[in-house]
Amino acid sequence: MVKRFIAKVKELGFKGIFLMNVGFFCCALTSAVFISPAKLVVGGGAGLSQLLEMVTNVPYYVFLYGMNIILIAIAFFTLGKSFAFKTIYGSIMYPTYSLLITKFFQWVNFDIEKTISEVDPIFIVLFAALLMGFGIGINMKLGGSTGGFDIIEAIALKYLHIPYSTTMYTLDFIIIIMGMYVYSLNPGAVFANWLSEGFGAAIYVFLLGFVVDMITFGGYN
Repeated sequence: MVKRFIAKVKELGFKGIFLMNVGFFCCALTSAVFISPAKLVVGGGAGLSQLLEMVTNVPYYVFLYGMNIILIAIAFFTLGKSFAFKTIYGSIMYPTYSLLITKFFQWVNFDIEKTISEVDPIFIVLFAALLMGFGIGINMKLGGSTGGFDIIEAIALKYLHIPYSTTMYTLDFIIIIMGMYVYSLNPGAVFANWLSEGFGAAIYVFLLGFVVDMITFGGYN
């Protein structure tokens, strides 16, 4: 395991490691600045952790840590050591950066929820999708992963022969519907009602996929 880690570091080089961390930081910034303060329940691990935060009042990054630890353990036995290893770094750094950004806002007494409530919802959705898509896209291009639902999608492909996209959109749909219901019970200050929150989440998922594909298979080098 240690030899594989050293080999991967050498393969990526300083530039690759730096870019991976930029990607993880962008994902964390999206969650801390847009998704959590706006109570925007999107798809994937970010959406599920936000949903659980709204239900329990426990910070979303706690659920990201817990979810990733469980899924990495499952991946180790179902997808092999190599796949589990590739997801470990991102699974740790994404919630860690989220935690640090949140604590920084608290340290400087910056009320991100109040600030974000004064922004038009469409801009929140747009910038959240662009920033998260950029972060995920960079890591996918470098062979990294933020963990989370990537593992579930890989397991579904290997054992059930269900395409990545089918699993992804199915899970996203379920989480968005659940998010709309929870938002109706615990509304935020950004979206007018549960329906507008649901539309915002759906637009986010569509834009996110477009940006990730554009960066992963497009012009970023």
